[in-house]
Amino acid sequence: MRFITLFGGEPFTDFNSITYPLLSKIKTLIEKAGKYFSCFFVTNASLIDEEIINKLKYLNPHLQITLDGDKEHHDKVRIWKQGNKPTYDHILWVIHKLAEEIQGEKFFITLRINYDNTTLPGISEILDRIKDIDRKKIFVHFERVWQTEKDSTEEYKKLLRKILKNFIGEGFCVNQGTFRGFPYSCPSDTKNSIVINYDGTIHKCNGRTLSSETQYGVLKADGTIEIDEDLIAQRLAVATFENKECLNCKMLPVCMGPCSQKLLEHNGNWSKDICSLKSIDTSLSDYLITDFWVKSMIEKYNG
Repeated sequence: MRFITLFGGEPFTDFNSITYPLLSKIKTLIEKAGKYFSCFFVTNASLIDEEIINKLKYLNPHLQITLDGDKEHHDKVRIWKQGNKPTYDHILWVIHKLAEEIQGEKFFITLRINYDNTTLPGISEILDRIKDIDRKKIFVHFERVWQTEKDSTEEYKKLLRKILKNFIGEGFCVNQGTFRGFPYSCPSDTKNSIVINYDGTIHKCNGRTLSSETQYGVLKADGTIEIDEDLIAQRLAVATFENKECLNCKMLPVCMGPCSQKLLEHNGNWSKDICSLKSIDTSLSDYLITDFWVKSMIEKYNG
């Protein structure tokens, strides 16, 4: 399997003239080699229309689409550049249309709901707007706006747990935080995962500003990759299992510790600031209860 993620900016800018022809060519080459091709778009969905949806059917896509709270709050911060028009209703139309039009067992949309103390009380409106979507085609991820992490209180953690329970009760698979259950904490920790910038430079982490300091190599004109294996080795040598805090943590098997990027920035040393437990906006016990609810609903839904 070969998996390509398109991360912006906005990946649907110039989709018809650049992105679609490029992905179509890559898909053809990969399938000729006997491999399965899929792609993942991290998008605000504001540029997606029916023409694009029809083309996406060919690409075996997955998408992450973001809402910034309910309609009232979202439309205050996410507006069209031309005319200052709101985007909430259009994004929800896109989500429904994608779920209706794109078939296949592997297709799904991750609906990321960004929230803070102001927007969290109105999140139930989103639940009302997506109740008619096939539960197998949508995954709901809650993410507190990182600039407001210090504003999280017991009152809002309790409210978040209630909201999560409501979504789960309607049959949706939901989560929060960065726990993945993979044998690595982040794709950047794997040798075969790279980030290709618009200028052909090769990097490892798309969560940081790409510059000459983060460069590991270059994509050459003939399609080959020239990469500094020594730099890759130095990065992967920073091991989670050398941190006693991680070894003593019961969540290690579903976390695998801080990502290599954060460890590099802390000279290989663990700290509370980079611990993945910091990414969940509830207590650990509430997180585990929520995870149990989700698994129970999946079993019930799958019959």
